Amino acid sequence: MLVAWGRPPTPAAAAGRPASPSRRTRPAATQPTGPTITLLSQNAWVAPNGRVRATVHVTDPPAGGSVVPVLHASVPNRSALLASMKGTTQTGEIAFLPAVHLTTRTVAATDVTVTFPLSDGTDPAPGAITLGGEGVYPLELRVVDTTGSPVTSLVSYVVRLPSRPADGQPSTQEPLRVGTVVPVLAPPSHRPDGTIVVTPAVRRSVRRELTALESPGPSAPPLDLVASPELLDALARSPDAADQQLLVQLDVALGARSVLAQPYVDVDLPGYVAQPSLSTTLLRLLQRGDATLATRLHPPSVRSWVLRLESQPASTTVTPATLTWLDQQGVRQVLVPDASLVPISQNLTGTQPFLLSAGGTRQVRALQVDADLQHHFAATDPVLGANQVVADLGVLALDAPATVRATVLLPPSGTSPDPAFLAALRTALETASPPAGSGALPLVRPTTLQRLFDTVPVATDAGTGEPLVRQLRDTPPKDLSAFAARQQATTSRVDDYERLVTTNRPSRLTRDVAELRTTLAVASSRDLGPVQVSRYLDAVNGHVAAAGTDIHLPDRQTVTLTSRSASIPFTIRNDMGGPITVELHLDGGGRLQFPGGDVQTVVVTGTVEHRALRVRVTTPGESTLHIRVTSPGGGLLLGETRFTVRSTTISGVGLALTIGALVFLFLWWGRHVWLTRRARRAARIRPADLITIVDAERTEGEDHVPT
Repeated sequence: MLVAWGRPPTPAAAAGRPASPSRRTRPAATQPTGPTITLLSQNAWVAPNGRVRATVHVTDPPAGGSVVPVLHASVPNRSALLASMKGTTQTGEIAFLPAVHLTTRTVAATDVTVTFPLSDGTDPAPGAITLGGEGVYPLELRVVDTTGSPVTSLVSYVVRLPSRPADGQPSTQEPLRVGTVVPVLAPPSHRPDGTIVVTPAVRRSVRRELTALESPGPSAPPLDLVASPELLDALARSPDAADQQLLVQLDVALGARSVLAQPYVDVDLPGYVAQPSLSTTLLRLLQRGDATLATRLHPPSVRSWVLRLESQPASTTVTPATLTWLDQQGVRQVLVPDASLVPISQNLTGTQPFLLSAGGTRQVRALQVDADLQHHFAATDPVLGANQVVADLGVLALDAPATVRATVLLPPSGTSPDPAFLAALRTALETASPPAGSGALPLVRPTTLQRLFDTVPVATDAGTGEPLVRQLRDTPPKDLSAFAARQQATTSRVDDYERLVTTNRPSRLTRDVAELRTTLAVASSRDLGPVQVSRYLDAVNGHVAAAGTDIHLPDRQTVTLTSRSASIPFTIRNDMGGPITVELHLDGGGRLQFPGGDVQTVVVTGTVEHRALRVRVTTPGESTLHIRVTSPGGGLLLGETRFTVRSTTISGVGLALTIGALVFLFLWWGRHVWLTRRARRAARIRPADLITIVDAERTEGEDHVPT
């Protein structure tokens, strides 16, 4: 039921059987030097007339010695239970059971089973131990030598269930509602270069969770899974077929049980919420996480949230602003650790929801995560640790048997429970309801978080009778301003790159965008240190910057225009490997105009794109055309070049003046020629010729003889 890092489950654990302690390795510094005793198995719940059965493993047993079971009186309260677990307090002995003799030979280890019946006093079986009522009874198992001197011992617990009322009378016993959260978390498996590396430690972690999830048929206890969407993605896309099969097994083991919403990677939620510039990023991470969970498993529930749940131990905080943000996302109830709450005085352990102040008038329903319950998860004897969880749940249930109350089983960050612990705890939850005919009532009822909050009433303030409102500790969130600036800049570049490569036709470049988005999302993981974060962001920026080297433009050249409006040929070579959309930013220095606009969009579908740039000359002579090629919106500069444009054309006004001058010159020249010729003719005619001509004109046609 827990995040477990380290060793893979033993074959016995994988089969649902407790693992032998001899198969569990321990650090050399803690190797015992004498006989030891560990618990291999024990039935979790015992009916009033049931039978107790416990098996222990003894190493270096004293030859000819014995295991002596001693049953103690039930613990009166939880404080006494926790004290007995530490060995500082013990209740009185009520029964010495028959000893189980060890072998008379010297052996390295041996297994011993202790079994005995219980009775409620109505019809006791031979040798049965009569117990007056329900309760949690310490069972001490002492290893003694041939002289009866104690060598070593352990204390487990017999949880005797309440008796069912006779004659069909209604019961006042309310089972303790127990929610179970199974985290499947891991540091990122996506690497900065886009590859996926699922480490052996991550594989072992997932396999251990299968120990908690797998359960045959309808006996599977309800639970809530908190899974890292990035991990699920990595398993699905891993080049190793075994990783893909692991995801299939996880999906089958989960069945229809609830999955809680999570960001794509584990982020420092209070720090993100406190940084306004990261609000969009946080929302994208949550949306991406929801989509991944829906694809890899099934759509998640957004109503419940587990605060301060990390794949590795971390000193994070919970803030009212965090609760406000969760409320805006649809979260209606949260699990919050004890350490994040302002302590209050209460007679019993907090086993009812309360209202948690989210700042102002906002309040969120919450349930505290019991730190003492979490402590059992790290027990060095895993099956005994599971037995202690069962005993703790029994005491909590009997603290106020007529009140509807609840608690949650949740591992602390960074713990590594043994597969035997997971198997034993899963079995305890599966068998929480006693079989029909046993005459017993259940002490606990496994449930989901949603049903827990729906059925368990909110605690009331003892002084006012109003719903209990609790406060968070006043702790400042981590300052993420430096990261936010870098992350925002990189996100903007990826947005520009997406506009560049996104066309109506999918290509390798559109897949590149998806990979860049994934790398950028992984950079938000709080499992990464500052150096690792820089590697992820640098990889994204480097890939985007490389786009400019794959776009080739013409070198600077000179173009001569012989008309007022003309087209300049322009060629773009695209070596990016797919269609792109670019913008041409044209600047003619005021002497060139562009009918198509100063900014023109070009879709380059092939390797080479030829474009005719329409230009209009406003002033003849030489001018410079500056062309910048960018992504749509101008965010990414992909290249630039310059053309020298020479124009031999003249403007319309100049043409009109020239024509007018030519007409004037032509008229003036014509008049000058006419006047010159006339003067020349006048100079060649004499006076006598003029008289003769006149006389001739006068006598023409008359009959006379000239004088």
